Formats: sequence, structure tokens, C-alpha cells
Amino acid sequence: MKKTSFYRVWMSIKDRCNRPKMLNYKYYGGRGIKMCDRWLIFENFRDDMYQSYVNHKKNNINTRLDRINNDGNYEKNNCQWLTHKENCNKTRHCHFITYNGLTKTLSEWSQYLNINYDKLERRLNYSKWSIEKSFTTK
Repeated sequence: MKKTSFYRVWMSIKDRCNRPKMLNYKYYGGRGIKMCDRWLIFENFRDDMYQSYVNHKKNNINTRLDRINNDGNYEKNNCQWLTHKENCNKTRHCHFITYNGLTKTLSEWSQYLNINYDKLERRLNYSKWSIEKSFTTK
């Protein structure tokens, strides 16, 4: 499986948790996030996660491994497969906007309002429009 995207997911986790020279190490291993000992052996990771990966990938091209508890380790009970968009909406860098009593990410608002994401971002961040004007102008 060395040439599969599933294998690359495993390698990526291992690298970002265990190799200080990796670019993203500071966000993972550098802040104490570990890969469980069981998953240090690829076959164990495969046994725990491959079937759920295949099931998720059937309906989602952009499948990412997500830690349910963002401060928890990479282990079977703390991991799930999400789409790239779902995963991005869970990051600690995500900015939430509350409007009319609803709280969503900019990406979620874009979809909810049927307004192009880039257009909405430009209105809010570059043109400095109010949330009201950004969300209600067609």
C-alpha cells in the first residue's frame, strides 16, 4: 500500500508527530500531540482505519483524517474521516461569525447564503463591509 493516499496519511501523521524538522511539527508533536504506539506499525493503523476510510472515500473525494478532540492524540477512538471542508471548519484558526442568532464559519455562511466564498471574504476583509451588508447584498 506504499503508493496509496491511505499510506501517505499514515506517514504524514507519523512525521508531524515525531520529526521536529518537519514544517508542521510545531502544531502537532511540538505541542504534545502523539501517534499512539499501536499505530507506529502501519498494519495496525490499516486494521483500525482502512475500512472506515474506504467507506468515507466512496462519497467524498477529499477525505482527511481528523482528531475529534483537537488536543488529543492520533488513536482509533479520537479519529474520524472528514471532507477537507469539514476539517477546515474545525481548526482552531477558524473564524466564526454570528448573524441573526446563527453561528457559522465563513465557508458555511457562503454555502448557506449562496454567495461565492471569495466574494464574501473580500466584502468582509478587504472592503470592510459590515456583516449585514456583506450577507444581504446580492
